Amino acid sequence: MEDPDRCSVIGVTRRRFIRAQEDAAVASSFLPTLNLRGTGFAALMYATSMYNKLKRLSIVFIAFISFPGLAYNQQPPIPPSTKLVPPAHGKIPVAFIIGRGAETIDVVGPWTVFQAVLDQSRGASMDDMQVFQLYTVSDSTKPVRLTGGMQVIPDYTYADAPEPKVVVVPATTTSPEMLDWIRKMTKRSDVVMSVCIGAY
Repeated sequence: MEDPDRCSVIGVTRRRFIRAQEDAAVASSFLPTLNLRGTGFAALMYATSMYNKLKRLSIVFIAFISFPGLAYNQQPPIPPSTKLVPPAHGKIPVAFIIGRGAETIDVVGPWTVFQAVLDQSRGASMDDMQVFQLYTVSDSTKPVRLTGGMQVIPDYTYADAPEPKVVVVPATTTSPEMLDWIRKMTKRSDVVMSVCIGAY
């Protein structure tokens, strides 16, 4: 008759051996990917450790996708956007702010984009089809040198510029007059947009 204590020990040993075989099989599947064949016991232990980490990570991921409220319910609601409707006649005034040392591409790039917007239903000539009226605004109407040496003569000053629907702020040096005008236009225009670090 077999000793009960010995049988229980054998049972535990068998279970551990089977579990070890399963872990070894899983770990060995990592070896081709990790290119660790032939490195022996160290490679097997590393792969087993990676397998256990992946199991814990999968549990966290499942919990995350199962309870999306934990991630999203705390976010503030996004206010509904107001759709801007272009006028049936006339052009949309767009003011480009320029200051000393303004980044040339920040002015010329957006200017070209606005200029290229055409609506053939407005008329036959190029001027009729253009949707936007573009102009520059600065502290004065004296020439302003941008980066790279380009000089621009502003169309208006902040004191006499037409009220725009869109304001484009490039990366540029600032002045108290410029900042005051931007604050006013933020409340009265439809869009105040920043190019690059113009927002700062």
